[in-house]
Amino acid sequence: MSKRKIHFYTLDELGMAVTISVEEASHLLGISRTAAYEAAKLGQVPVVRVGGSVRVLAKPLYDILMGSGPQGGYQS
Repeated sequence: MSKRKIHFYTLDELGMAVTISVEEASHLLGISRTAAYEAAKLGQVPVVRVGGSVRVLAKPLYDILMGSGPQGGYQS
């Protein structure tokens, strides 16, 4: 079984992408791949499902990371 190559996006690159993989999003979020899939399942990460594939929407994720999205910023 071959491993998929993961691109480690910078925030600038993320702002130009349309979608990224859940694995790539987990790196940006600083969480495990499993936690990223769980967050996607719970609607905490903006995703689109195409066939059997789950892709993270880059612009909404960028907005969240920059603190301007619906889930951006620290909440206690």
